[in-house]
Amino acid sequence: MAINKESVALNVLNESLKLPFIKVDRSDFLTKTFSDKIDDMPKLFKEGPQAFFSRIVKLS
Repeated sequence: MAINKESVALNVLNESLKLPFIKVDRSDFLTKTFSDKIDDMPKLFKEGPQAFFSRIVKLS
């Protein structure tokens, strides 16, 4: 079975969420990450970045 970058990233994320010391302030993270790209911050907080960006799948 081939391992792709997305599945590795998801596995790392899922495993890191199990660690007790990992805590992220969601609002702070979204503000710092997307404030220069998105004007509608209330929508960003409510719906997340997926409401603004599409996932591009490259087929090759």
